Amino acid sequence: VAFTTEEIRKFPFGPNEKAPANITDRLVPWRFMIGFAALLTAGMIGVRVYQQIFAWSAGLDYFEPEFQTYWMTFLYSEWVMEVILATAVWGYIWVTRDRHLDQLQPAEELRRYFRLVALIFAYVFV
Repeated sequence: VAFTTEEIRKFPFGPNEKAPANITDRLVPWRFMIGFAALLTAGMIGVRVYQQIFAWSAGLDYFEPEFQTYWMTFLYSEWVMEVILATAVWGYIWVTRDRHLDQLQPAEELRRYFRLVALIFAYVFV
């Protein structure tokens, strides 16, 4: 179902009421989405540059001792960073969650959905 800007402006209000003009401009978190995509892109470029620099000097053959030294250490450190980051993010989400969802305003709920979709788009883009 597609909605026009005018219909979205009326959403959390009655049929004859209008939301402030800037409410729909704040629904899509463009800076957040672009910033998150840029952060992911920078991280992946850093990993790719590291792989390119050490590919021939450290070797890509699993049976070589250099592979264990560089690539497996890199993989293990990546796993540790992912566990730490996931624990921090989910801990933050759990501690700062809204405890009164029954009092959540429709405009705030819609803003949260837009932020979730922005995160998904940024992650899929990278």
